[in-house]
Amino acid sequence: MYEVIVSGSEAMMSVWIIAWSKSGNMAPVRFFNDGTWSEKLKAECSKWGVIEDVKEIYEQSKHRLKDTVKSRDIGWMCKPLIMAQAKSEYAVWVDHDVEIQKSLDPIVEYVEKNGAWFASPYYESFAKGKYGNKRLAQHGIIVYKPADERMKTWKDYVLSHDDFNDETNFVKAFGGLLEARKDTCDLYHFEWYESTDTIPITKKSIVAPRLSNSDAIVVHWTGSFVKEAMVKHILGKNLYNEDVDAVFVLGSGSKHKNLELRIALRSMEQFCPWIRKVWVVGDDPGFLSDKVRYIKCEDKFVHCKDANIIFKIHMACKEIDLAERFLFCSDDQFVMKHCVSEDFEPRWLKIFEGSDYGSSVWFKRLRKTLERFGNGSKYFQPHIWALMNKSKFLDMCSKIDYTKSDAVTVMSLYFNYVKEEGVKDYDHVYLHSDDFPKSVRHYAYGTGTFDNKKFREKLLQIFPTSSVYESDNFMDLNKGAEIKLRKDFGVDIVEETEEDKRIRIKNVVNSRAQRNSENIVSLLDVVLGKQGNKREKVRICL
Repeated sequence: MYEVIVSGSEAMMSVWIIAWSKSGNMAPVRFFNDGTWSEKLKAECSKWGVIEDVKEIYEQSKHRLKDTVKSRDIGWMCKPLIMAQAKSEYAVWVDHDVEIQKSLDPIVEYVEKNGAWFASPYYESFAKGKYGNKRLAQHGIIVYKPADERMKTWKDYVLSHDDFNDETNFVKAFGGLLEARKDTCDLYHFEWYESTDTIPITKKSIVAPRLSNSDAIVVHWTGSFVKEAMVKHILGKNLYNEDVDAVFVLGSGSKHKNLELRIALRSMEQFCPWIRKVWVVGDDPGFLSDKVRYIKCEDKFVHCKDANIIFKIHMACKEIDLAERFLFCSDDQFVMKHCVSEDFEPRWLKIFEGSDYGSSVWFKRLRKTLERFGNGSKYFQPHIWALMNKSKFLDMCSKIDYTKSDAVTVMSLYFNYVKEEGVKDYDHVYLHSDDFPKSVRHYAYGTGTFDNKKFREKLLQIFPTSSVYESDNFMDLNKGAEIKLRKDFGVDIVEETEEDKRIRIKNVVNSRAQRNSENIVSLLDVVLGKQGNKREKVRICL
């Protein structure tokens, strides 16, 4: 059994213990009191482990640094001194701004299997080049062997040098990065660890919502600018999502009976359960449930494809009950991680300086669009769901005659018109095969890719269950339904085990429950399996 080591200030430890109590971890905790803890906090911590007073260590470090650094820096210097006091074969250090959401067992087992004496998320895995040769890893979480001789080497170095930063003095203690790396291993796996540093944007409006919706075992809220957000999140006061609708624009037909839209809707239900209402504008796909507002609209312009897209969004924006903020969505895009609305801040690819980006008809129209706004305008990513504002979109349509002009590529037109700053494109991939990078949030693909049978099979394996936005139900496929599905979509249905089915249904139900947590409206009979001619059924709250 390993033990968890944690120390920190009264304010942050009061929040840390709340997250720990909800994480399901059974490992014993050794709390190291810096001398500031109240009796109330100590009583709460004592429920989960033992408390040791290390006020003297903090005071000595403070004296050595001559009161010239922040209390945060004193804590960094104390870290290896406290870590060395662990008594188990392996121990897990976690900073007080690290939120533990799930069991740490998989992480510790990984380190034990690799025989490492020290493990932490390598900077080179998520922040390439950020610190050069000065730092090996982010020390928010460390799995280590307290009795290893190298732990003593690090501790002795800190006691004899005044470099307070535990990440840089770790490397120096061993004479450089190569020596420091020996017998260590990398804990940066996207399902294990997410932090402020792993997000290539430093805006609180992006980082805080992302971390508050992370599925990782460990979420590190490093940086003073997100501490308040961490506290609100752990106390259950997540204020980031407001009413947001989704507007899907469909073209004049699908070779695959609108399987593209099914996949997009299933992705939205699973990973964006906060969407208030879904709208579909265009041809009727034939399977929409009463959870969707459908607006029939045909393509009426031949001079520019984007003019038809703008016209359909324009029609949706005229609806009085469309939310002021909405996601403009195409059916050939989807997401694969839990999102908040801020994850859809528009992304730009290049800054326009009078240059061409391609010779196709579309790129010529893009150039004309950017010329409207001049040098310094931005070529916005066209293959991603993006947040728009209803009032601003209506204003744009009143000022720009998209019915005649071809200088109207929709993303670059709208976001430059509203002077949207946006962010440099990241966390997004345009797929050309069925090889899906797992660490990405936003995905898009083209017609040629979707025509690939293996690609469609892969998507149906990932999203096999009908969403609430579909009126038909593929949750319990009999043989006839399987044959029809193969014929309609040109794919093979992979038979899943009962356990896989239970997990899949549980994930879908949890997603729906999150959306309806304050207003449980109905019960659904879900077929889990068969025993002879009998069906086992469970009733699940949506």
